Amino acid sequence: MTEIEMFLNRKLAIQCETEDEAIELFRWLVHKGIIWRTGDPLTETNWDYQYKEKTAYSLITGGLSFYDAEILKQEIEVVRYVDIPKDQLFIEIESLEDTISFDTLSAKYAIHCRTKNESVELFKFLGQLDVRQSASCRRCDEDDTLWDHFFRENTVYVVANKSKLYCMELSLAQRFGYKIIDVSDFSMEHPIKS
Repeated sequence: MTEIEMFLNRKLAIQCETEDEAIELFRWLVHKGIIWRTGDPLTETNWDYQYKEKTAYSLITGGLSFYDAEILKQEIEVVRYVDIPKDQLFIEIESLEDTISFDTLSAKYAIHCRTKNESVELFKFLGQLDVRQSASCRRCDEDDTLWDHFFRENTVYVVANKSKLYCMELSLAQRFGYKIIDVSDFSMEHPIKS
């Protein structure tokens, strides 16, 4: 079993000694659709939060969590990111469908809204589906798209578990490997009920 297979099977943790290593790992994690154990999409590495060069990431709690590598070694094998053969972190280039719908939307996509009007239309649609803003837990509301408050024409939105909306800056989403889709390529037709 490879290191990555062991990581995905919760038998190994990966230590990132630099933030650049963490960002490279997160590109692969985002591509695989992995989210934090809280259900939140990967919008930051938390590398500099507490442990820095001792930061280790693991799926032992179900979703992704971060730990002090020295403490985690008492429970699970920890391998340094630089020691993982890079061919194990291969990201297949997927052909993007012409239009992404709410049914096919996953946490590996970030929807780019270049104008406030585009954000308003997206929020109207998501509000009808009871999608909630991550910070406030309020239903998406066309009067509060967050577009003006933060990144303006560089605003992207990530929807996790088809229920929570996260706002982030375009260049950060690109660094993390999110697939950026223009809001015009996102179908705002109501999803098919199963």
